[in-house]
Amino acid sequence: MRIAILNYEHAVPTCVTGPAEIWSTLDSIRHLPADTAVKPNIVIDYIRAHRKKLWCKAINTTKEELLATEQVYDLVIIPAMRSTKMDEVIQKERALVDWLKQQHNKGADLASICIGAFLFAETGLLHGKKVTTNLRFAGLFRQRYPEVEVQDDKIIVDQANICTCGGAFIFTTFMIY
Repeated sequence: MRIAILNYEHAVPTCVTGPAEIWSTLDSIRHLPADTAVKPNIVIDYIRAHRKKLWCKAINTTKEELLATEQVYDLVIIPAMRSTKMDEVIQKERALVDWLKQQHNKGADLASICIGAFLFAETGLLHGKKVTTNLRFAGLFRQRYPEVEVQDDKIIVDQANICTCGGAFIFTTFMIY
């Protein structure tokens, strides 16, 4: 399984590293004895945009490379952002928004954490869908994206290959889900 975690400026750090830690721990199952039935192969990349180009860094390296646009991920995680920087992130990260659309069109599952749903909504992929986001920002989300149904009483909303979760630290439950 190949997973991408967006690592844009003003992303909540624990919503970037936390999911990576959970998934990489699952990958350690590979080192179990040979007779173990489940042996996942999980590759995790951090993705960021810089100067309108996308960059990829594997989880256990310091080397960053220009992302090949042909790469398709099984799952792309959109972390929460600092609420005070929401408008700045949405304006600045247009390359990531376009890339998310491309990934979805190629078959990737997309998932957002907390108010990462705002960046997700910018793709247009949530139109007509049910989502959740942080309860404090549900009203603002409804105002900005009236074509999306917010279920603010849910902590996780699963719409096939589109998932959202409500709070920043719910990612622990979300990644297990």
